[in-house]
Amino acid sequence: MSSLVIPGTLAAFPTPSLSLARVRFELTALDPIRLPPYSGSAWRGLLGRSLRQAVCVTRQPRCDGCLLRAQCAYCTIFESPATSPEISRRFSALPHPFVLEPKLGAPRAVEPGQPLGLGVTLIGTACQVRIDDPI
Repeated sequence: MSSLVIPGTLAAFPTPSLSLARVRFELTALDPIRLPPYSGSAWRGLLGRSLRQAVCVTRQPRCDGCLLRAQCAYCTIFESPATSPEISRRFSALPHPFVLEPKLGAPRAVEPGQPLGLGVTLIGTACQVRIDDPI
């Protein structure tokens, strides 16, 4: 972490660094798709369910109490547990470290063979997640 010194002051203030990674998915529909007015919730559900199925080795119905929670890609991105005892006393979870960006103006009805796109911005610890690493 670097420091920022403001002219006229004696103190140096730490300047935090924040990692961002932008990913764009360009997909082709295999079946007819009907998206809701705000498709972000549908995308979130699809991505979360798919990631959990891909990485969960315990197959427990809930992540609470899982011994692998701190190393789990799904939990890091979709559960966002508090990272320290101080934070957990104030908050049960952190904001999710991603932003979904459905394509603006995209049709809600997508026929087979038609394209559809989704942008995802990963923030902070989500940029470090690898789903091919063994737990």
